[in-house]
Amino acid sequence: MKYRDLIQFDPITSVVKLVDSGARDAAESLVKTYVFSRKIKEDVRIAVLNNLNPNPSAETKGIQIVGSYGTGKSHLMALVAAIAEDASRLHFLADADMKAAFADIAGKYKVLRFEIGTDKSLKDILFAQIERFLEKQNVGYTFNEDSKFSWKELLGDMMAAFEAAFPDKHLLIVIDEMLEYLKGRDPTALNNDLMLLRQVGEACDGSRFKIMFGVQELLYRAPEFQFAAEMLGKVEDRFADLIITKEDVAYVVKERLLKKDEHKKKLIRDHLLSFAPIFDGINTSLNEYVDLFPVHPSYVGHFERIKQGKSQREILKVLSARFIALRDTEVPTDKPGLITYDTYWEDLAATPSMITIPDIRAVKDKLEIVYDRIDGHFVQARAARKPLARCIANALAIRILSDDLDKRNGASAQNLKEDLCQTIPGVTDPELLVQAIESTANQLKTATAGQYVDQDTVSSQFYLRTEGGINILQIIRGSRFGNTAWSG
Repeated sequence: MKYRDLIQFDPITSVVKLVDSGARDAAESLVKTYVFSRKIKEDVRIAVLNNLNPNPSAETKGIQIVGSYGTGKSHLMALVAAIAEDASRLHFLADADMKAAFADIAGKYKVLRFEIGTDKSLKDILFAQIERFLEKQNVGYTFNEDSKFSWKELLGDMMAAFEAAFPDKHLLIVIDEMLEYLKGRDPTALNNDLMLLRQVGEACDGSRFKIMFGVQELLYRAPEFQFAAEMLGKVEDRFADLIITKEDVAYVVKERLLKKDEHKKKLIRDHLLSFAPIFDGINTSLNEYVDLFPVHPSYVGHFERIKQGKSQREILKVLSARFIALRDTEVPTDKPGLITYDTYWEDLAATPSMITIPDIRAVKDKLEIVYDRIDGHFVQARAARKPLARCIANALAIRILSDDLDKRNGASAQNLKEDLCQTIPGVTDPELLVQAIESTANQLKTATAGQYVDQDTVSSQFYLRTEGGINILQIIRGSRFGNTAWSG
C-alpha cells in the first residue's frame, strides 16, 4: 500500500504574493482554496469583518494579521481583499457560513495592496502608494508635504477627495511584511513609524478609510521594540489582532493538503493501531494522528518555534514537497511512517540561502562532524542504530534553532521516542524503547570522545560543543517516563 492510496493530496507549491493577488484568476483561486478552521471563522468575524463593516455598530480599528511565514497570513489577507473589492468573488467561497458573513463587505471597497521594500519612512511609503493608487483611479490628490496638520488629518483630506470620486465605496489598504520593515528601522525613525500606525488606526474609526497589515509576530511583543513600549501600547489600542496558530495550520494540512474519506481513515487507523502499545501519543490521540497522517502532530509546533531563518520557513510548501517525494513509496509496516520534525533539518541544510545564516551554518558545520563520527562509530553490531543516531542529531538541530544558540534547548529520551516515532526491531516495550534511544544518545557522546558531543556532569545533559565553548545541542536525560522535557 502506497501513501497515495491513503491521502487525497492537494499540494501548495507557491507562496501567496499579496501584490499579485488582485488579478482575476489569482483572486478567484485564492478564494476557492482558502480553508477556515473553526477558530479562524470566529476570529475573522470579530477582528476583520466587524472592523470592515460599512455600517458598524461600534468603534472600528485597523487590523493586524499575525502568523509565521507560510502559515496562510498573506492568503487570508488576499481573500479578504478579493471579496471586499469584487462581490462576484463571494460565490467562490466554499464555506456557506463564511459566505454569509462576508456578504456585508463584498464589493464595497477599492483596495490598495502593497509590500514594503524600501528603507524610506513609513509615512513617505504610505503616502506615495496612495497617491499612485489614486492617480490610477483618476483621482487627483497630492499630500501637502508642508502641512502643519497631523497625518490623520491629511488622511481625512485624502478621503474627502476619494469619496467625491467614489461616493459608494470605502478604501482598504493592505500591507504585507510590516514587521520585517519595522525591524530594520533605527529607534528615532521607528518612533515616527509607530506614531503613524497609531494615527492610521485611529483614522479607521468613523471613516471609510481602513487598513490591514500582516506581521510574523505580534508587533507589541517583539523584543526589538520594547524600548518603545509606551508608543506600542498606543498602537495596540488602535488595532484588532487576528493570530494564526499552529492549530489553524494543522487544520489546513488536514483539510486541504491531506483530505481523507472515511475508507482511507480506516486504513490509516488500522495501520497506526499496531503501534499504539509503543507510542503514547498514538494510543491517546489516535484520531489526531489519523487526520494528519502522514504528518506527526508535533511537526507544526516545532516548525513554528524555529527562530532562525524565519523568512524562508514556509511550512505548507515544505510539507507539500515532502508529500510529493513520499506519495509513490510504500507505507512501512515496521514503523508508523510519519513525517517528523527532525526531517526539516534536511530541508534547511539543503537550502543555499539558509546556510548563509550564521547560526544555521554553525549548526550544519558541527552536525557534519557528528555525521562523520556516526559513520565511523556505528558499525558492525552498532550499525543498526546509525539511522536512529542521525535522527536524534537532526532533531536536536531543530530544537536548538528554536532559540539563541547558547540556550540548551533539548528533549528527553521519552520525548524523542514520541516525536520521532522510530522503532527498533525486536523492541516492543515502550520503556525498553526509551532506554534504547537514551543508549543511542550516549553512543553519540562516545563517538566524538567528548570533543563534540559531551555530557554535563551536573544535569546529565548531552550537548554538542562549538568554538568558544557554547553548547548548542543537547538532550536531557530525564526519567524514562519523560518528566523533564525542556531546559534553558
